[in-house]
Amino acid sequence: MLGPNDVDSLDYTYYVLADKDLDLKPDLVNIAIHHEDTSYDNALGIVSYESTVASMDEHNEAYQLLEVEVSVSLQIPDCSDASYVLRGAKNLTFDFEMLPAD
Repeated sequence: MLGPNDVDSLDYTYYVLADKDLDLKPDLVNIAIHHEDTSYDNALGIVSYESTVASMDEHNEAYQLLEVEVSVSLQIPDCSDASYVLRGAKNLTFDFEMLPAD
């Protein structure tokens, strides 16, 4: 995951059709860093993300269309455990979801 041609972050745009009455916020869950035969969760805080609802449009009387922007990045490890997790990692996976803002 860290090597030649690295980027600082990966940016995603999601379009979410949601009930107008719901106040939702974006979230990433099930974040995992994968090696060939092992996966690590994000307990060490290596993966961070920022998210914003970039725009909202009225879809119809009951629904709104949300444009959600998510930027995912890796943090430079402060400890040897985190460095070990990144060394030899093949990919990163996560699930995107919208949660109640409360």
